[in-house]
Formats: sequence, C-alpha cells, structure tokens
Amino acid sequence: MIATAFLTKAGVAEIEGQICAALDNGAHITFLIGRYEYVTEPKAIRKLLTIQKSYQGRKGNLKIFFDADYEFHFKLSLFRINRGYTVIIGSSNLTGKGLSSRGEDNLEIEGHKGLYNQHLSLLKERISTKLEASKQIDEYAKEYARYKKLRRARNRANNRGANLWTKRRAISHSEVTASSFPFCFVDSYEKDKTLIKHIKQATEPNIPNQWISFEVKKHAQEYGANIEIVVCDAT
Repeated sequence: MIATAFLTKAGVAEIEGQICAALDNGAHITFLIGRYEYVTEPKAIRKLLTIQKSYQGRKGNLKIFFDADYEFHFKLSLFRINRGYTVIIGSSNLTGKGLSSRGEDNLEIEGHKGLYNQHLSLLKERISTKLEASKQIDEYAKEYARYKKLRRARNRANNRGANLWTKRRAISHSEVTASSFPFCFVDSYEKDKTLIKHIKQATEPNIPNQWISFEVKKHAQEYGANIEIVVCDAT
C-alpha cells in the first residue's frame, strides 16, 4: 500500500519497472493519491490505470484511489512479504524530484508487525471513503488543466517579481534619511545598519510605501516598478 500526496509521470516512470515486476510475482498493490492543489498529474494516473488494465484477470492486481480529503498529504508505504513487514515514512512524494533530489529523508522500519498493523488500519480507514481513480480521472483532469493555467500565471508573476527584486537590491545600501527610505534588504544575513539607525531615530518617519518582511519577499510582484518598499525583519 502506497500513500502519496503528489504523483507525477516522472515519478511513475521511476518505479514502473518495480511495479510490473511485483505484479508479475502476484503482488497486490494499492495506491492512495492526493489531489491537493492539483499537483498530481493526470498522465501519471492514466499510466497507472493502463498498468492496472493490463493485469486484470491475472494473479497480481493494482488498485488506484484518490483520497477523499482534498488536503491529503501522506507519504507512507507499507510492504508485507510473507511474514516480513516494512513501513516507510518519509518526505518523498512520488515525483521525479521527490525520488531523486537531495534533502528528501525517509525512515524504513522493518520487522515491526505492530507498527505495520497500526498504519495499515489507518490507510484502510482512509480507503473506506476513497474515490475510484478510474471514475474520477476525467473530472480531475479538467480541474488540473484549470489550475495549471493559474499556476502558469502565478509563476509569471513570481518571475517578474524576482527580476524586480534583483534590480532593487542594487540600491540596497543607498544613503537614507529619517523621513525617506529607499528600498533596502535586511535580514539575519545582511544588516543595513544605516537603515536600522534612521528607523530607530525617526519619531514620525514618513514612509508612504509598503512594508513587507523578508519571509514574504516572494510577493514583491504585487508592487509596481515605481514604488519604493522597505524590507526589514520583525525584530
């Protein structure tokens, strides 16, 4: 049983050989997949459905479900071979990057039947309210296409904001006065002491522009090219 928040075509390609080899040996495999933010790719689901169809009537079988909860975010796999029990809990989604990028950590626990049964009960409970992937895929694909357009628009806005951010950092150490602050970048790695001093000294500073924190710098695209902003940390 494999539960994953995100599934992509690249992720399926990484494990397709293992899936088919296991099915050839009579394995029973169940996928429980998330729909959050429509990151899971319809092509990946359709690929699994194709594999499922090719093994119908054979010893091994494959089942593919969507979790009913839109915010489903599991990364959990359970394997039972004869009397062997394995639980894998980790950060990796079944995506190309999730399976190959550095920084993904997964904990593999072998031989702990109690832990296996505990997680098996959890997944069975979720599967009791599952959505059949074969029945939902067309509707899901329509929503995916709609969200893909929104993601592209968001990415374009983020790229514009990133470019604007880079250009404005070129003046991050400009001289400032107590009543006028040009754009400046301040966080734990780069302190603009002049800016901090003037902010502390100003009793009623005239700051007609927006204040945003370092944590939300990704929203810089919301500010026009002619707007000066001050960025500082919460402290």
